[in-house]
Amino acid sequence: MTVTPPPTQAGFLTFIRNVMGINTTVLPDSSPVIGTAFQVALEIVSVLLNCASPVMYTLAVYNLAGDNLLNYAQDLPDAEVVPGSGDPGLPFFAWTRKQWDLNGFISGVISATYDQGTGNTMVVQEAAKMFTLSDLQNLKTPYGRQYLAIAQRAGPTIIGVS
Repeated sequence: MTVTPPPTQAGFLTFIRNVMGINTTVLPDSSPVIGTAFQVALEIVSVLLNCASPVMYTLAVYNLAGDNLLNYAQDLPDAEVVPGSGDPGLPFFAWTRKQWDLNGFISGVISATYDQGTGNTMVVQEAAKMFTLSDLQNLKTPYGRQYLAIAQRAGPTIIGVS
């Protein structure tokens, strides 16, 4: 039986480098935002999930911390621009926030949209009807969505996501 180590800031740094693909030229190992993003995730992810599944708890913490990082981190003053990010070019975090509209306000999920000859309606799951503003923000990044998927899989009694 393999014992899963608890989430650590060093483990989160490995997640940043290997899963998120953010290198040290974009975000140095010493950046204080790494610790902040990680600590906020530790405060939000319920430790009860750890009792049910240490693996899922660690993944939930790292994914939420990754989502936090993309929302919190500022580009270095001399950061290189992302190729193809526009004119003028944008550095990594500014470009990522623009691509995923992380600074835009979303008040809910879309349940229907129509135009001249087409129409689409999607069923809005019950859980989405109870999303907080924080949950809606998490939906904007793949890491936030993964966190919400883990949280919902665990159920509302463990996590608080309905």
